[in-house]
This record gives sequence, structure tokens and C-alpha cells, in this order.
Amino acid sequence: MKFIQPLEIASKIMTLIEEAEKELIIISPYVEISKWNKMKSCLNRAVLRNVNILFVARKNAKQDLSFITELGIKVKLVENLHAKLYINDNYAIVTSQNITYYSDVNSIDIGYKTDAEEERIELIEFIDKYVISNSYKKLDTSKSFKFNIVKESNKPPMLNEYKVNKLYESFSVKYPNAYFSKSSTYLYSEGLLPYVVMLSSDLTVRLSKKNDDCLKVISHYEAVNFPLIEDYNIELKEVTNYFYINFVPKNLKGYGIQKLTSDYHEMVRTFKDNPTKF
Repeated sequence: MKFIQPLEIASKIMTLIEEAEKELIIISPYVEISKWNKMKSCLNRAVLRNVNILFVARKNAKQDLSFITELGIKVKLVENLHAKLYINDNYAIVTSQNITYYSDVNSIDIGYKTDAEEERIELIEFIDKYVISNSYKKLDTSKSFKFNIVKESNKPPMLNEYKVNKLYESFSVKYPNAYFSKSSTYLYSEGLLPYVVMLSSDLTVRLSKKNDDCLKVISHYEAVNFPLIEDYNIELKEVTNYFYINFVPKNLKGYGIQKLTSDYHEMVRTFKDNPTKF
């Protein structure tokens, strides 16, 4: 990480926003930019570039988020939030500074910038685990459910090459012992789970019928609480030699790659935390 001089932190954050090409994460407990025209212009230009923006602020804090929401940016509110992080496609800033004009003018803050992809992914995983996941609704683990049996999966359009590369970067760093290969539209993995996993606009687990316990495995996972399941249709498709369990977003529109990556990590973690005993 590279140290940022205190008087340069705000300008570095605005530069990070300006250089966001596809994805932007802003984690700022307190927000007040009504008098901060430069920051307002940076955010407005990011919206006009169709950058996917994850904006997280502190719940129950007295602050004005009107300009942010008027731009069409959805703000996720999280209780007890204190971390301040700013991340784009290529680098990240960790700092004590909020997105407030007062902080820019009056506060003495500290900040560091990292260009290391591994560190950037670690920060995204921190957000996924401690910031975003805390606001997800969980299903009652005492209740089981049945996968929706389909003949043809209702898959949304495939991902583009940029998003596949982001999935690859995140999963290959977190699971270095698994095998990954990628095409322009999906990521294929062996060794991530005991079953083949394919990642695209849906997460697919392929079970071979050569395994005598295949139906028991399916029954086992029907009784498992998968985080974020209320945002997904879980489909079970049978073909000649395989069963496919597909986690399909109910509405892919508005799903940034950070959201999909976070969900997919949670699903894989849930599979790993609930191994079969067959």
C-alpha cells in the first residue's frame, strides 16, 4: 500500500471515482455533499458512464442522502458501519475519511492506496462478509424446500468477458488449489467443490449420475439454508448423465459483478460448510 498525504485524500478519492470504468464501491458511514460540488460532479459523471455503483452508508445516521438517491444511486444502509473504503476496477483506497465536505475541509485523516489485485480482492471480500452479508435476509434453517424441477433452465443472458475475468480473479485467488478455466461467457471449475461448478449469470452445480448417492446429495442440499436464496430461483434439471442445480437470479438487471461474486462465494461457502456424509 502507498501512503496518501492528508491534504490529498479527497482528491485521490475523486480520481478513483473518475477512473471507475465498470464497477465502483463507496463505503462511507457518513455522507454530506450538498456543498461539495466537485464530488457531486464526479458521482454524476460515473452515473452517466453507466458505472455499476455500490454505495453503503450508516443506518440511522443523521445525514442528507438526497443528492445520491436523486442520481439514481441506491444506498444500502448498514448498522454500526464505521469502515471507509473506496474501490474501482483497478485499485482501492483505505482511509479514515468519510464522503463529507466537512471532512475534506476540517478533518485530519489518514489514507492508503493499493494497486495490488490480491489486496483489492481481499477488501471486496471483507465488504462481502462483514458489510453486505450483515444486511442480507436469511431463510429459516429449520425449514426445508424443494428445488424447482425444470426441463429447460430459465437462464438469463450470459455474462460478458469483463465480468467473467472478475469472477476468475476473485475465485482463483481465494481457491488457489482448485482448477479454473474460462471462456468469454462463463467460468468452469473442478476442485472447488466435489462436483463440477460453472459460474456465469447463474451458478450451476453439475452432479454425475455415475455417483450412486446422487439423489441423496440433492435431497441433502434441499434441506440446507442457502444465503440470498430469496433473490434466486433454484432449478433442478435432469439430462441423460447429469443433474444440474442452477441458482438463477430472479432479475439480473441491476446485478453488478460485485453482487454476483459475493453471492457465489456465499453459495460455495454454504456447500463447503454442509458437506454430505454419503
